[in-house]
This record gives sequence, structure tokens and C-alpha cells, in this order.
Amino acid sequence: MAGTTVKSLAALLIGTAILILGQGLMLALVPLSMNERGFSVTAVSLVGAAYFAGFFSGAWRGDAILRSVGHIRAYGGLVALIIVAVLSLPFFSNAAIWIVLRFLHGFAAGGAFLAIEAWLNGAADEKSRGRVLASYMVVTLGGLGAAQFLADVGDISTSTPFVVGGILFAASIIPVVLTRIDVPSIETTVGTPLREVYQRSPFGVVTSFVVGMSIGAFWTLGPFFASEMELSISQASTLMATAVFAGLLLQWPTGYFSDRYDRRLVAVVIAGIAGAAAIVTAVFMGIVGMPLIYVFFAVLGGQFCLYPIAMAHAVDQAHGRNESLGVARGLIMSNGLGQTIGPLLAGPFVALFEPRGLLIYFAVILGGIALFTRRRMRIGAQITPSEQGAYIFARSTTPAGAELNPRIDDEASDHEGEHGGDAEERKEPG
Repeated sequence: MAGTTVKSLAALLIGTAILILGQGLMLALVPLSMNERGFSVTAVSLVGAAYFAGFFSGAWRGDAILRSVGHIRAYGGLVALIIVAVLSLPFFSNAAIWIVLRFLHGFAAGGAFLAIEAWLNGAADEKSRGRVLASYMVVTLGGLGAAQFLADVGDISTSTPFVVGGILFAASIIPVVLTRIDVPSIETTVGTPLREVYQRSPFGVVTSFVVGMSIGAFWTLGPFFASEMELSISQASTLMATAVFAGLLLQWPTGYFSDRYDRRLVAVVIAGIAGAAAIVTAVFMGIVGMPLIYVFFAVLGGQFCLYPIAMAHAVDQAHGRNESLGVARGLIMSNGLGQTIGPLLAGPFVALFEPRGLLIYFAVILGGIALFTRRRMRIGAQITPSEQGAYIFARSTTPAGAELNPRIDDEASDHEGEHGGDAEERKEPG
């Protein structure tokens, strides 16, 4: 990458980091503020689901806006819509209005991230794509963790924290619109039907969907759980950040082991430990208290490693760039659907069992992943470590983000035809 491009890319990543800080602040602030204002857990779940549904819609349909007015105008307009939605929230106490505003926020955020990821993909060549993706992932997950501590910037019963969020979103526009990276063209996304992706990698589709259900519930009801436990805002922020930063740190050992052993075995260990920890915490939280809950949230951070494992395993099964890209986009869609559904399913657990309900939900979801994966290991074909590509630290974001994965270009095409006869020889894919 030329020196000018590096400078422009840095500006784009800075804008992304500021945008992520705003996003992370709102993910923490909205559940805490709703609980402070007396909203029910059902309302909190619906508002959380609305946000993820909006993000999913914006990520998959925002390409029409980008083609219509261009990336820069689209980004500026979408972030302006986010600011309007964020600053409007404290003026209303009606759950239906919060649902609409959070959907609009999600839609605009999905479109904004689509623009950013298309820019990054256009700036990266085959040699730099891995570094670009790694930088982007550290910025996003690290930013989400750091943003949790911003929830304590003011009294959550006032509009002050929302104003801070609006300022962050406004500030994110500045470096992005001033970037010197050439704006890439964007085509209408044509995804591979999930049925076909499932036929290629049942483990990949199911795991990405179910872990999406867990992560959606984590962001929606995690702060609500902390509030119900009567934690202070700073304690709640620390609890959420513990899980996010643990997930970031666990990426490296996860990558090491998943590149040397059956990826599904690594997923069984991570999901099984997290599910068991959820049960233990639910049973003994009244005896041990907060230290046990902090430990559990650190273990829960392992869920952020399950989607990259699912993606790596699914791409291992694919042949050629087009099929690999279709599989990657299919898993992003599967994960996005899971994040939308997760809060709706977790809400009744919390309503029925109070704070312990969220832990029971995590135990069911993560334990389910472990059991399903163990079953797939018995009946599905195993890809040997020598046949596997490299584990890539990735998050489910937008269809444009799928193309950032260096394996789509570097390894999938290299292995095209290499496993061509495997599907006929195997009784069932992994």
C-alpha cells in the first residue's frame, strides 16, 4: 500500500473507532436507561431486537443507498439519522417509540458499516487484506469494550449520556468524509441461499445462528442483568467490558488450537465450558456473589470466538472464491438473524427467573452449541489440520465485510478442486 493510502486508511480506521465508541455506548446505555425509567424486561427485549433487525436490514439493503448518492454522502446522511435517533430517545417514555428509533438507528448503522467495509475492501490488496482485517477487528471489538466505560459519563436518567453518544457519532463523520481512499463501486449483494450453505457446512450455519442468539441477548440484556443485580453503572460497565476484552484476548489461543485440531472440537470446549459456567454461576451466585459473576462473564467472552471458528470451518468446506464468498455471506446472514431473535427468546427467561434467567438462557444456548457440535463430529466428515486454512479473526458485520477475509482470495482459490471429490466420498459434510 502506498504511503498516501496508509494515511487515508488510518483516517478511516479512526472514524470507525469513534463510530464504534458511540455504538458501544448505546448498547450499554439503552438497557440501563430503560431499566432506570421503569421499562419491563419485555420492552427491553423488543427494543434490542428492533436494533439488531434494523442493523441486519441496513447491512443487506443499504447498498441501494450507496449506489444512489455515493459512499460519502450516504455515510454522512446515515450517521446523521443515527444522531437524530439517539438524541430523540430521552424525550420519550413510550416503548413503541423506542422500538422505532432503535430500528432506525440499527438500519443507519448497518448501512454506515457497509460503506466503511466496502472502502476498506477496496483499499486492500491480496497482500494487505489480512493486516487490514486484523486492524479493523481490533478496532471494533476493542472499541466496543472501551465504550462500556462511557456509560458512566452522566446520570442515565438524564439526556447527558445520549448527548455524549450524539457527539461521538457526529465526530465519526469528520475523518471518514476526509479520507483519501478511492470510493469503490458496490454491487447488489447476491447471497447464497442458507439451505445451500447448510448443505455445505451444517456446523457453520447452526453455530453462527445460535451464537448470534447468545450475542444478541448479551448486548441487550447483559446491562439489564447488571442493573437488576443492583450494580453501579461503573460496575456494570466493567462487567460487560470483561466479557468483550476476554473475547478479544481469547482469539489468539483459539486460532492456535483450531488450526491444529478439528475446529469443531475447539468449539465444543469453548461452548461447553461457557455453558457449564453459566449453570454453576446461576446456582452459586447467591453464595459466592460478584466475584463468580465476573469470572463467568470473562468465560462468556469465549462466545466471540465461536463465529470465527464457524466461518473458518465453513470456508474450509468451500471450493473456489465464489463459493467461499457465498458461504461467508450466508453465515453473516445466519448470525444476523440469530442476533435479532436472541433478545426475544432471552426476555421470557429473565421475566420468569429474574436475573438468573439470563444465565439459564446462556446455559441452554451455549450448551446446545456444544451438544450439536459433538453430534456433528460423530456423523460429519472431519477435515484434517493439513487441509484446513488459517483461522481468521472475524466478526459478523455486513456482506462487504465478507470480502475482507483474506482466505476468500488467498486460500479458497488455491484449494479450488483440491477437495473436489470429497463431497461424493463423504457420507455427510461437517
